[in-house]
Amino acid sequence: VTDYQGSISYSPAGESEWVGVVRNRPLIMGDRLWSDQNSQAEFQVGSSAVRLASNTRVEILDLNDNIAQIKVAEGSVNVRIRRLYKGQIVEVDTPMLAFSINRSGSYRIDVDPYDGQTTISVWKGAGTVYGDGANFRIKSGEAVAFYDVYLRDYEIYGLAAEDDFDRYAYERDQYWEQSPSLQ
Repeated sequence: VTDYQGSISYSPAGESEWVGVVRNRPLIMGDRLWSDQNSQAEFQVGSSAVRLASNTRVEILDLNDNIAQIKVAEGSVNVRIRRLYKGQIVEVDTPMLAFSINRSGSYRIDVDPYDGQTTISVWKGAGTVYGDGANFRIKSGEAVAFYDVYLRDYEIYGLAAEDDFDRYAYERDQYWEQSPSLQ
């Protein structure tokens, strides 16, 4: 975890116990993170950053030089990809679907498991959503809310107004852009 504010919990792969997160602790496949109310966090995956909003639970499903697969069980994440090299895959899974990111850019995924809704907002970039026997392309400037695993029940929106979490992600992007060690 490269940055956090508030209360962030961490559960190492294979463990059931949750502990407070430690800054700059490397994460591996199977690790889980929880951001509590009024908390935010960021971790890096190669040249990409994953940011967690308040009340968000994520798990690292797969992680190596070519694949970053992250499950968002509930809450909101911002994924910022600076570079996506040939053969690299960045995928965000939710209880309903999988979102495969095709280009560098900025993405937000909101998961409400209680209402059975996943919303994907593409600030910049493009990707493909995969459901049960279906797929759906999303491009820059679109936000799509999905209500079923078959991707048949959905609504397309314009991008929502920025909230505090979006501003946090933007501030972290600015930090990245100005940091010589991250170039």
